[in-house]
Amino acid sequence: MKKGYVYLLLIGIALSVLVWSCRREQGGTQAIKVGSVLSLTGDLAEYGTRCREGIDMAVDEINAAGGVNGRPLQIVYEDDKGVATEGVAAFNKLTSVDKVPVVIGAVSSSVTLALEPIATRERIFLFSPVSSSPKIPGRSKYLYTMWPPDTLEARALAEFAKQQLKKSRVAILYVDGEYGLGLMEQFRNRAQELGMQVVSTEAYPLNNKDFRVVIPKLKQADPDVIFLAGYHKEMAFATKAIREAGMDQQILGNTDYEVDELLQIAGRAAEGAVYATPRFNPDQGGTIQKQFAAKFKERYHKEPSLFQANAYDLVYFIATAFKANGVNADALVKYVPTIRDHDGASGRTSFTEGGEVVKDITIKTVRDGRFTEWK
Repeated sequence: MKKGYVYLLLIGIALSVLVWSCRREQGGTQAIKVGSVLSLTGDLAEYGTRCREGIDMAVDEINAAGGVNGRPLQIVYEDDKGVATEGVAAFNKLTSVDKVPVVIGAVSSSVTLALEPIATRERIFLFSPVSSSPKIPGRSKYLYTMWPPDTLEARALAEFAKQQLKKSRVAILYVDGEYGLGLMEQFRNRAQELGMQVVSTEAYPLNNKDFRVVIPKLKQADPDVIFLAGYHKEMAFATKAIREAGMDQQILGNTDYEVDELLQIAGRAAEGAVYATPRFNPDQGGTIQKQFAAKFKERYHKEPSLFQANAYDLVYFIATAFKANGVNADALVKYVPTIRDHDGASGRTSFTEGGEVVKDITIKTVRDGRFTEWK
C-alpha cells in the first residue's frame, strides 16, 4: 500500500511539474505575436518598407530590454501589395492562424478601411502608422492611426495658397482612391470657403506615369496654382509633365512629396514646389527625437522620416498597453485614447476623445534640390 501510494504521489508531482512548465512556456517566455499588414511590394512598397524599418528597430530595443513582462515581441508580417483584397486575406490569416490580438497596418487608407469591419467584428485592434483618411478617426474603438487626417494637410495648403501666395484659381490632380479623394475634397472645400475658384479637378489611376492627356485640360482651365494629391511617383511625373509643357504655375503637394525618389524623377521641375506635412525635424526636436534619429542612422545608414518614427512609437504604445493591461486587443482600446502629449520619436503625440491623432502641420518647399522649411 505504501509503495503504491508513493508511486501515485510521484506521478502526481511529475504531472504538476509538467503542467506548470507548459503554463510557464505559454505565459512567461512564449513570444507575443503581433500581426502586421503592410505594402511590402507593389506601388506603395516605399512606404511599407519605411514602416517596417521603424517597427523592427523598436521590437529589437524592447526585446533587448526584457520584452513585455519577460516575453519577447514577434512581428508576423504579411504583404497586402497595396490592394484591399490582398489586405483582407492577409488579415484573416493573421487572426485565424497566428491568433494575433493586434495588427499593425495598413499603409493605404483604402486597405485600412477594408480591414476595419473585420477588426471590429473580431475584436482585433488595428493600428496604422500612416493611413490618413478622414474616415478613420472615430470609426471604431478598434481602429486608430498615427497619421493626422488629410483634412489638416489639405486645409493648411489651401490657406497657404490663399493667404501667403495670394492665389485665386485652383486646379486639382488627385490619385483615384480613398487617399487622393480625401485630399481633393478637403482642399477643394477649404479653397471654396476662402473664396478661391476651383477651375478643374481630374483623377488619375495609381501608378500613372503619362499625364499628357491632362495637360491640355489644365492649360484650358488656366489656374494660377495646381494641387497634386497623391503618392510621390505620380506627383513626380505630373510635376515633370507640367513643367515640360511650359506651365509655370505654382505646384502644391501633400506629404508624399517629401520622398527622395520624387526628386530623382522630377529633377529641376520640382524646384519651388510647396507641400504640407506633419512636422518632423529631429535636428530641432527634443532629446528623444535626436536619439531616435542617431540610432536609426547608425542602423540603416540613412535619415529617418516620419513613417519610420510613427511606426517606432506605435510599437512602444503596444508594448506599454500590454504591460499594463494584458496581452489582448482591449489593452489597446483602454490605453490609446488616454495618450496625451507623449514625447516620442515622432515628436509630441496626443489622441482626442474622438480618436484623432494630434500633430502639428508645417509648410515645406523644394529649394536647391533639397526639402526644406518654407520661409
